Amino acid sequence: SASAMHHFGRQIAASAATSAVAVSAAMQCSSPAPPIQFRSWRDDGRRQASRVQCSVMCDDLVSKPAPFSAWFPGLALLNRKGTTRTEAVGQLGPPSSFTTMFSELRPSCASVFAMAPEVAASIVAGDHTGDANVLDQLRHEDVRFIGSGFSYGSDGFLVTCAHLFESHFAERFFAVRFGDGAWCLAELQGASFAADVAVLRLLCQRRACGRVLFLSRDQILPQQGDWVAVCGCTQHGTESVGVVGVVSQPRQALHGLAVDAPVHFVQVALPTLPGMSGSPVVCSDGKVVGMLAKKFEEHGLALPAAWVAVVAHHLESGRAWCPPVLGLVLAPGGSPREPRVVIRSVARGCAAEIAGLQAGDELLAVEGMQVATMIDVQEALLALGGKWAVGGTGGASSTSIAVQTCILRGKRQLDIQVMAPLSPPSRLSAPSRS
Repeated sequence: SASAMHHFGRQIAASAATSAVAVSAAMQCSSPAPPIQFRSWRDDGRRQASRVQCSVMCDDLVSKPAPFSAWFPGLALLNRKGTTRTEAVGQLGPPSSFTTMFSELRPSCASVFAMAPEVAASIVAGDHTGDANVLDQLRHEDVRFIGSGFSYGSDGFLVTCAHLFESHFAERFFAVRFGDGAWCLAELQGASFAADVAVLRLLCQRRACGRVLFLSRDQILPQQGDWVAVCGCTQHGTESVGVVGVVSQPRQALHGLAVDAPVHFVQVALPTLPGMSGSPVVCSDGKVVGMLAKKFEEHGLALPAAWVAVVAHHLESGRAWCPPVLGLVLAPGGSPREPRVVIRSVARGCAAEIAGLQAGDELLAVEGMQVATMIDVQEALLALGGKWAVGGTGGASSTSIAVQTCILRGKRQLDIQVMAPLSPPSRLSAPSRS
């Protein structure tokens, strides 16, 4: 209707009001009515307007297509004669592929339930771990929803966030309900609280259906403004939900969340509901670019897919992900323009003290990675968590690894190697203490 199109035009015009140049466009409707044209100007002290009018007259945009197509892809552009340009630059809003993608994602996305200890014990005692029918005997009070997850690859594993198991780390078996209604028993294969990644091994055979998701170590970060979709489960909903939004920042570090941030998050602007931790973040071509881990105000925070893949594939083999502990208490230094990391104190008798690190030293690099913030240090140390099984004799795991550090002491730059012990597999270590 004319009123609906008028409202739509006003919405678009309002969103363009902050642009640096004046733009014009027309949206052609199927009826014979003339197209609705909107025009916007930035408030430069001379003119401030957002006006919608019915007219076929339009400024010549042929010479200025780039800014317009970047803001509003898919709208038809008119020249002065009112004829439609032939170039197709996409569409306004999320890609239409997301409409069918959710139906393909649902069979891979799952709700994870903790089972009552006595129920899990009876399943193990009766050796029913491979019997999917045993789940038919469960009552509502026997299970409790703890979060989301998704199956990946074809080896029968499901990945989710480790923080879901903070109150259930001693438990071994869990129940999983997939988006297609299928239930399955799962065993906790491994979890790293430091990395916030956990892997469950599915104990029943599932027929491949829908879209098979993959985790790749080589997955690059999405770009700011990319459309993404999340398919997950919620605390109070019985069925999976699908939400669509954009990447607001592919590499975000938030003030005040250092303890809960293992790495830089992929921040996504989309509704994030309780229980969606562990849900896959999928781009328009179907690739997993992240795993939803937390909520910050109205945005979701996701772990990068490449990071999740590295830790998950390590946990699949039954090995723990144990980052080294230097024994340092760090503090932000420098200035907002040039941030730095300063060693506030060194624990007595720790590996860092033995190696010669001192309070007041500035950390410049860890394992060749330049560090300017505490989250940079955290990422560098966490990346070493998979080396815990390298070394040792007779198949024994090593208990420490060499960590190369570069520091600034006064005006001298020093390279110091620290033989750092590895954190215990089940300990949750605070990122601010490295």
